Amino acid sequence: MNINDVTISMARYKIERLLITCTGTSNYQIQTMYISDVIIQKEFDDRYFPLFTITINVPNWLATAMRKSTGNIKVFIDMKVGKFKNAALDIEEKASFTTFINDTYYGIIDDASPDLTEDTQIAVAKENESYKKGQAFGDAVKIKMLLYKESYLNGSRVISNAILSGCTLLDAAVYTLNKAGLNKVLVSPPNNNSSLSQFCITPFSAVDQLERICNEYAMHTKGTMIFFDLDRIYMIDKQPACNAYVANEYKLTYLASLNKSSGNSAQNYRGCYTNSKEKYHLIAVDTNTIQSVSNTDLNDKIFGNNFKIIDTKSGNITSGKGGSSKISGTSQYLISNTGGDTTSAISSSLSEETKVFTIGMSYVDLEMLTPNKQFMVTLDSATLQKYNGKVRLTKYICSFSQEGEYFVPNIVAEFKG
Repeated sequence: MNINDVTISMARYKIERLLITCTGTSNYQIQTMYISDVIIQKEFDDRYFPLFTITINVPNWLATAMRKSTGNIKVFIDMKVGKFKNAALDIEEKASFTTFINDTYYGIIDDASPDLTEDTQIAVAKENESYKKGQAFGDAVKIKMLLYKESYLNGSRVISNAILSGCTLLDAAVYTLNKAGLNKVLVSPPNNNSSLSQFCITPFSAVDQLERICNEYAMHTKGTMIFFDLDRIYMIDKQPACNAYVANEYKLTYLASLNKSSGNSAQNYRGCYTNSKEKYHLIAVDTNTIQSVSNTDLNDKIFGNNFKIIDTKSGNITSGKGGSSKISGTSQYLISNTGGDTTSAISSSLSEETKVFTIGMSYVDLEMLTPNKQFMVTLDSATLQKYNGKVRLTKYICSFSQEGEYFVPNIVAEFKG
């Protein structure tokens, strides 16, 4: 990476279409001015699904219909991202936009209260010939929705049961995915390719079955991250590398501070850059936003960084340790009666706790923050050298703030190394 090649752009989003379908109403379009509080939160290690919420203002009649349609609300979103040259909007600048989200989601609201004034509202609206014809002044109800990709939500709960012969763990995972109707899956090449004479697909939900196959049977040495994202499913190795990707995907994202190398400009603290020649992304970070924690001593006192795994089936005992520099001498004993050897995965998980930190960033294309990418931290401060190097993304929360017709992503992301 040549720092002199970097020209920071500001990523802004726009929602071109947001359509609501519920009982009695099809594809009602919500204007941008009535959309607020868009939040996307992804915890790749601790959750299977992202938290995707959006708040909209809708006419009374539509709010009433949505409350009656619990379990039957569909939301189509066409959301695009554009790169701008400057932090300040220039009406003459014509940014090019690419698709970020273009899909239909299952909408969940927690308000099912009956509207006792519904009959009166309908009568008045019909008298004014305004019923179901848009939104009148002052006629607005704020509704917050939780959005899920319906095929993934439903498929994750499908239960299958079978005995497979002569299969690998990957074969068992593919069988489970196919039976659940789950597609668009990125999988890291397994470390465990052993052929099993028989493998039992137990009557669990698909997501629990995948967790069992990948992490109880140690498909990947360092453990497997399973995540049902907004556009695809990830089943990837928990290491700071990109070993599962789609065609033409950029595999590397730099997290770089540019204030010393490029001059002390506020713009150098935010934004992003894409190098199409060397095929990498770069996110400008403000070193003032870095917050770090070290859980090694805490883990040592609570769990013990020395541990032994006793396999009750074979009688084998394997030992491991985490990343604490002050081993207490206390060993944690774990009992295993199913699956494979997970010693390396446990050791790796504990060792990662030696470098856990969060970084704040804004005006960033979220496609640069997918969990399968390799992240390289490059900070030009001598006091922050310990954070430099390869890390993996473990979570982020993005809150979009409105800027005219656009939405600006404000992100706090967590990394481990």
